[in-house]
Amino acid sequence: MDLKWGDVLAAASLANLAYIRNASLLFGMRGRSAYWLKADPSPPGLVALLLNNLVLGLFFFVLFRGIRRWENAPPNGASRVIRVMAGLVLLAVAVVLIFGFCIFLQSTPLSPWVGLGHPRTLVLAEISGLLLPIAYWTDRKRILRAARLVLILLSPLVVLTFARSIIQISTYDPNYLANRPLASRLAVPRSGPHVVWVVFDEWDAALTFSERPAGLDLPEIDRLRRESFYADQVIPPGPNTDRSMPALTIGKPVSSVEPDGPADLSITFTGGATAHWSTYPTVFSDARKLGFDTGVVAWGLPYCRVLSASLTGCYWDVWNGYDSQNVAHVMRNQLRSLVETQFHSLLGQSLGTQANAWLYHRLFEESKRVVCGQDYNLTLLHLPVPHPPFFYDRRTGRDDYGSNPLPSLRSRGAGYLDALSLVDRSIGDLRRAMEAAGVWDSTTLLLSADHPYRERGLVDGKSVVPRVPFLVKLAGRQGGGTCSVRFSALITKDLLLALLRNEVATAADLNQWILSHRSAFPEM
Repeated sequence: MDLKWGDVLAAASLANLAYIRNASLLFGMRGRSAYWLKADPSPPGLVALLLNNLVLGLFFFVLFRGIRRWENAPPNGASRVIRVMAGLVLLAVAVVLIFGFCIFLQSTPLSPWVGLGHPRTLVLAEISGLLLPIAYWTDRKRILRAARLVLILLSPLVVLTFARSIIQISTYDPNYLANRPLASRLAVPRSGPHVVWVVFDEWDAALTFSERPAGLDLPEIDRLRRESFYADQVIPPGPNTDRSMPALTIGKPVSSVEPDGPADLSITFTGGATAHWSTYPTVFSDARKLGFDTGVVAWGLPYCRVLSASLTGCYWDVWNGYDSQNVAHVMRNQLRSLVETQFHSLLGQSLGTQANAWLYHRLFEESKRVVCGQDYNLTLLHLPVPHPPFFYDRRTGRDDYGSNPLPSLRSRGAGYLDALSLVDRSIGDLRRAMEAAGVWDSTTLLLSADHPYRERGLVDGKSVVPRVPFLVKLAGRQGGGTCSVRFSALITKDLLLALLRNEVATAADLNQWILSHRSAFPEM
């Protein structure tokens, strides 16, 4: 094979590998994986991927040809400097490739060992940064020949990338992931009870209450606890959102879940029975049978597709840091993603962090609008804080956490404490908005979480405590009490229905209700 064409193949292959993470995001979200998407990856995102491959491939081709010419040139000071600079560029590219490939492994069975944002990913990149220069300057020509051969052997993947992109562009359907039609209104909302169920994603009970770190002030949460019924021994229904939220809405323990296309979830209950989330009775379908309207404002899970038949109103969203209708914008984001993870970036806040900030503010504004308008008798607010990536800095009171390009200066543990401060601020903002609208006293709120902070060790080195917050502010009541008996959060569904039926009116009623229902899940 002509050396020139060999360089073409190697350059195209290297560019393709550099964008493997972006390709996996755009190609891996069809079929079952589309369950987590709000919209199908748009043609501009795919066009941007192809253009970035061409631009980066051209850069590598010019670099390869230059290295070949400089290697054969008579040695002098200028050629030595150029060779060193070219070598440093290639080594930087190699480290980025290794780093990106480790992130790509999140979608493989190896993800528990090295995946998105995992410390081992950083370690592998750092080790590569140490070993590759040694290997390069020990036997530069052999290293370059071996790398070139590997790239040529992997060059058929370029054809697959372009073919897959063209096919996906030609089959793009903007309605593929559209929300399903919602249920009709049943009642005049203001004439009945109003129960708001607030789930703060990954809200840790221990770090918020019993083991709160020194210096973390949460005045709004403390105030609400004094005015509400608080349970301090509540067990989460699962280790993550994908399992916990279906289990909470159904009120049964779930052992595993598996997406069944973009608009349904196959659920396996503890004991082996299976069902689909879309057709199994939930707190929303049961509330409608009682004549109540239901609404959801949420993130992460496609409530508006899966549970639409039981919802009078619904809004949901997800992170979106790479897709846009502007090709140039997406190209910049894809190029930037080569030097960042979901949590950290060499350029300041990562795209994932910025997207999470946008998502939070959009959902929180919609949440305030819905609860203040009392559009529904039962409303779920599933909010994306304090879930990482962290964007709020309690020291500045702004969304500038992680804006320093040296992320090691502040750990993700510190970021979680800042996110808890944002939860506190959110509760205060929600209270003030509802008070201004005159609906605070007439609304019952149940605040909890789907699971605790899974990386608790980053905060204080301790193990995760399997407990979630559980606060109930009853309508028209001030003051509450503390319940210290152990029970599962799976009772949430039946409790919400009891609140809608006005079967629980006081803190004493609530305490007695919990004592009489906690035995429903003895294995917990």
